[in-house]
Amino acid sequence: MNTPKIEPHRITTPIQLMAVWFAGLVILVMVFIGGAAYVTTPTWIAGMLTIAAVTCVPVFLFCVFLLQTAFRPQLQEDKYYSDWLAQNQQKAQSTTSSPLPPQTPQTLSATPAPTAELPEESKRILRTLWRYQTQSFGADISKRWTFGVHPFSPDYSAFLRGLAPAVSRGLVAVSPENYQCMLTNEGISFLKTQNDLQSGDDIYKF
Repeated sequence: MNTPKIEPHRITTPIQLMAVWFAGLVILVMVFIGGAAYVTTPTWIAGMLTIAAVTCVPVFLFCVFLLQTAFRPQLQEDKYYSDWLAQNQQKAQSTTSSPLPPQTPQTLSATPAPTAELPEESKRILRTLWRYQTQSFGADISKRWTFGVHPFSPDYSAFLRGLAPAVSRGLVAVSPENYQCMLTNEGISFLKTQNDLQSGDDIYKF
């Protein structure tokens, strides 16, 4: 009879992990009870092993209960856990060393449109990108700070309203990989001339 072998790389879901824990508990209890049966002297060792075998079960069950209550979302299957993350992480940020060009067929004019023509939602996006771009990389424009707002976020509709004009004017581009937005070179040049967009607290905070 072959002894069952646990292969760690095959344990990919929480229920499998809990099954391994229960198997470990059974083995531990068997070791304690077996040790208590074989150890005869001194007699107190057998008693201690028996007590350990009895007490480790409720302690283990309490720990499982704690995990199921305090960390229930993290113990869900991958799909449900990803849905939970999507609903609780409403914004995401990242960086890239591959800046994107403007994603619009329109060519930027030599004199960009004044900020008065931009909707407030677009200004909020531009302020956010400028704030964290300069904080992260300073004057280095070979890298980009990027961010996005999740569809479940209450800010998502406003984010989309602001993103469209910024993209259409070539100031902002959206990564096809993670769907996060970043400043284009044209956007950085434009913001360098707009003092009102280089400051202010109306931003997406990270």
